[in-house]
Amino acid sequence: MSLGTPTKAEYVPLGGSPIWVFALFIVNELPVVVANFWLGLEIAPGVLLGFAIYFMITEEFHWRIHLGEKLPVGFRRATAHHLAHHMRPNGRFNIFLPLWDKFLGSIRD
Repeated sequence: MSLGTPTKAEYVPLGGSPIWVFALFIVNELPVVVANFWLGLEIAPGVLLGFAIYFMITEEFHWRIHLGEKLPVGFRRATAHHLAHHMRPNGRFNIFLPLWDKFLGSIRD
């Protein structure tokens, strides 16, 4: 709703506040930690690191899209894909990788 307004930067961060970002990590990592413990997989540290890196990249792309900054080569079309989500919020949930939206059928034009 703040798209194009002077206050848009206040609403760009994913999660909204640090407590919600922490909750995102807990919700996404809890099943991995449980599986790691019960099955002895020893993958939780790598998965946590991978999720943290993915989240940082996603946050960076999200800022760049909303503040009109350049994206890396190969991701130029991500801006149109993501901004279409704001026009129709019940689709196009992925911020910069439309592959999963296509695969899961969440692109609604």
